[in-house]
Amino acid sequence: MSDGKKNYRRTKKGNMNIIDVKNQKIEIELLINKNGNVCWKGINHQISFLTPQKDTIENYIVEVEILGNTNPNNHSGRIINRSETEKLRYITHKVVENEYCKKLYVIQGNAEIEVESEFTIFNGINTITQQNTVKNISQKEICITCISGVCLTGIYGNIDYKKVEYITGYNTWFCECQFKTLSLDDLGIMQGNHVSTFFKHSFNNNGSWSSKDMLPLGIIQNENSCMMWTIEAGGSWHAEIGNYYGGIYFTAGSLDINNNAFYKNLKYGERLQSQNVTLSFGENLDGVVKEITKYRRIITRNLNDLDAMPLIFNEYMYLSGNNPNEEQTEKIGAEIAKMGAEYYCIDCGWHDEEEDCFNTIGKWQESKKRFPHGLKNCLQKLNEIGLKTGLWVEIEKVGIACSVVSDYADEEFFSIGGKKLIFANRYQLDFSNEKAYSRTYNQVSDIIKQYGIKYLKIDYNQDSGIGTDAASESLGSGLMQHIYAYRNWLIQLRKVFPDLVIENCASGGQRLDYFYLKQCDIQSVSDQSNYLKFSHISANMLAAVLPEQAGVWCYPNNQWADEVDEENIVMNFVNCFFGRMHLASNIIRLSAENKKIIKSGIDFFRALTPFRRRAFPIYPMGFSDWKDVNFCCGMEDEKEIYLNVWHMEGNKEYTVELTEKIDSAEIVFPLNHHTEMTYRNGKLFFKFEKDFVARTIKLKKFQRG
Repeated sequence: MSDGKKNYRRTKKGNMNIIDVKNQKIEIELLINKNGNVCWKGINHQISFLTPQKDTIENYIVEVEILGNTNPNNHSGRIINRSETEKLRYITHKVVENEYCKKLYVIQGNAEIEVESEFTIFNGINTITQQNTVKNISQKEICITCISGVCLTGIYGNIDYKKVEYITGYNTWFCECQFKTLSLDDLGIMQGNHVSTFFKHSFNNNGSWSSKDMLPLGIIQNENSCMMWTIEAGGSWHAEIGNYYGGIYFTAGSLDINNNAFYKNLKYGERLQSQNVTLSFGENLDGVVKEITKYRRIITRNLNDLDAMPLIFNEYMYLSGNNPNEEQTEKIGAEIAKMGAEYYCIDCGWHDEEEDCFNTIGKWQESKKRFPHGLKNCLQKLNEIGLKTGLWVEIEKVGIACSVVSDYADEEFFSIGGKKLIFANRYQLDFSNEKAYSRTYNQVSDIIKQYGIKYLKIDYNQDSGIGTDAASESLGSGLMQHIYAYRNWLIQLRKVFPDLVIENCASGGQRLDYFYLKQCDIQSVSDQSNYLKFSHISANMLAAVLPEQAGVWCYPNNQWADEVDEENIVMNFVNCFFGRMHLASNIIRLSAENKKIIKSGIDFFRALTPFRRRAFPIYPMGFSDWKDVNFCCGMEDEKEIYLNVWHMEGNKEYTVELTEKIDSAEIVFPLNHHTEMTYRNGKLFFKFEKDFVARTIKLKKFQRG
């Protein structure tokens, strides 16, 4: 631990002091102004990103509001200028270091609260994180109605608004990871005068699906710098951007009453923590995605299988659906084991007798009808041929038709005003309730022990809405209590079963969020069942999730046929080469020639694993748009680039501009093709022989000497 005073240095401006923490990549500069407020002075990487416009404008590092208190400058419900912000005064600070990072803790306070702001910078990365904690130090109970995660005012200084763009990540069922670039004018942000307007553009997600409308991330960029923000949310979250004294302000990770029905009563000594917000910086899109990828690799360094990335077969897509059975499982298992699969996951339906088990889940007992010789016997047969086994659960829900629903107490479920909430014929369990927490933990623990599984797919197929007031004063705080308890549940599961591989799924990517992915090995990116459309998701997904965690469906037999088109199989594999392959579909039915292509795809996927683990995403032509006819994405390390290129229909000629000098370029998957490709003057030129094709290209970078 460092003495805080050693991190002071004097400015030339009066008696203001500066606190700074830095490494070889990035620097945070805070100043203590003449009133004792702690404010931003700058975030410096290659260039200074935070550049306050005037010395007279205070760029406070945190916003807090107490119910009943006011700030005369807050006119419109924007997160800035909340009641306590200007009243906070510097108390102390300290710096703590470890092998991965430096942490700066700054404490401010007034007569009612102390606020600790925790900033983290990571070695070798242009990334910082901020999280704030408010503590009641008064003798009376107070109600916090707002606490910010990150609050930045004065972004870019007095800049022409026309030069600033915002990239937002839309995300929904079947259409995950779709990015749009918008001008400030598109967002409704205009330079009204020299002070500010009241307008803000909000990016919101309310409910327990933290990415059901938007990803909890975005990018602000001008012509020479980029900042990506991400929130580790778990549930509801809020971010907003607006104008501020000729510049821009931005906030993210706030918990507040206006945007997500959140407020929290604190007694003396009690604390409330904001969401953790990450800011990554780069010169362009590729640069900023590289920095967030580095950060994600640090925070997931203790997960199980990110180095090996074993191949998983899941029988749901185009095979079993909700109705698995032992005969089919044993038959397909023998086939995919020969092809090189390492895990076999039985998805939903193993646990109920009903044909549609959606409304009956909750008792988690095996189906005798589907597995007449016992589920354990079936799984053991898979083990005997070298496959590790996995099962699907949806542990936070209980169907209204579940035979044991009456065993649950009302307080174990989400409710509003004493009435249990029902979502698509299912109840939502509240893990902040000790009975619900223990019951579900014991159920899953028993499943793991009884069946000897090494893989657990945890699904979550309904959003729970704004929250619950069953054990909390507000709906928003009730939801937060549940999601933090659920994350603790995951942490406990990992500690007891350290070799278990956990997949995070929520109808695909509706919880695509590092609040959970710090604890889960794999993220199901999408439920998209059309491989042509999945390609648009695959092309963009690495801005939201690590390649070694991005679970992508690969269903070569998506036509329930005995023979499928070769290009169909090829595109299925190209879709998953930069992620984690979830092989699926009835492969047994396919011809020998089709199986040969599948085996070549599996072999290529395996061969690419070490590269995938160390490489970084690139977007030579920017993010894919859902309507694009031709698009691409890539990954690169110091020596090589692998590029995935897709062609749908229409114009069969496509040009990809590269920023690196290239020694050689070749199409490496599939090996048998008729696509024309040439490289000259820093560009790849493609001429596709037919519609609906995908190709993987290997590029060797120019090496001096």
